[in-house]
Amino acid sequence: MLSYGIVISILIGLFMQVSHAEASMGPGQTKNFVSEVNLLIQNCKRFNCKNPYTIVELYRRSVQADFDGLDMKSKHDLMRVAYEQAQIWADTILEGDFVADGKTRLDEVQALYKNKTLIGYKITYSERAWDTAYCSYDGIHNETLRGCTEGRIVEASYVTPDYAYAVYTMDSAARFIKP
Repeated sequence: MLSYGIVISILIGLFMQVSHAEASMGPGQTKNFVSEVNLLIQNCKRFNCKNPYTIVELYRRSVQADFDGLDMKSKHDLMRVAYEQAQIWADTILEGDFVADGKTRLDEVQALYKNKTLIGYKITYSERAWDTAYCSYDGIHNETLRGCTEGRIVEASYVTPDYAYAVYTMDSAARFIKP
């Protein structure tokens, strides 16, 4: 269950993202993208979408192999967005009992289409992290993380085709996952 403080922090983060996007994209474009993402979420369950929406997996990081349908420039731009989105964690999940290593990893990329036109991407990204609630981490020395539960902080964001704007939903907000 999310605490009240974490929910408020997430809402502030979303407000800051929308405000930044409206400055760079304009209010109409931001609202259109957010509306389109909401419609896509309503019409798609995993990769099973109702017309006119489709989702295509472009990249998945896995232990065995990577499926890589992305060119290097797109991968670089989406990695930059993932890193920028992970910086918001300082005002959300990292204010709680978690610490992350700061090395953002791009885990998945999906292309989102409406009527065969690219409307954006869904990216999933993560960082190695520790739950410090029940250990002796002193907040300074990394060696004191040894007794803490290790896992990953994982989040997903929806990104415009030009990589200028990204937003996450409450369902895709940062969460700690144990291995």
